[in-house]
Amino acid sequence: MNQYLENKKQRNEQVVILVDIVSNLFASDEWEASTQLVEQILESALLPILESAFRNGSFLDMAKEAQVYHSYCALTRAIAGQKNLAACLVEIDKRYKPVQVEPIYKLLSKLNDLATIFLNCLTDTLTENKVEQPQDESEMLARDVKKTYDLVMDVVDEIL
Repeated sequence: MNQYLENKKQRNEQVVILVDIVSNLFASDEWEASTQLVEQILESALLPILESAFRNGSFLDMAKEAQVYHSYCALTRAIAGQKNLAACLVEIDKRYKPVQVEPIYKLLSKLNDLATIFLNCLTDTLTENKVEQPQDESEMLARDVKKTYDLVMDVVDEIL
């Protein structure tokens, strides 16, 4: 069991490093994604990875791998910040393989709803108990999801 947990931790650290590298490239103000790169991304595993990650329905499960999800959110914000890449966040033509299951912006909408509910429950609990509690991983992740959703929806509203 310890070996499994250690392997999972190591895998998550590697995923964070790789996703952060791509995020930093996409987030650069000095670089703009070409249409050729957009085509390559549409046919890569990058978007299905984000779709799979954002399909998770539990903040408690996500918080166990919070750093990975923070990296996924940062990557999504970086994609939204690139004019040519932003179209990757909406419905993608079925001719691209792998075929998109659900657009990233719709998955983020569902996660945003969960984040809102989670933060409201947390606020209600803290208010009832009159306790100030420092932010934990779940709360920081919920706020990161909301920040990502807001940015993505601003961009999607311009596209659609």
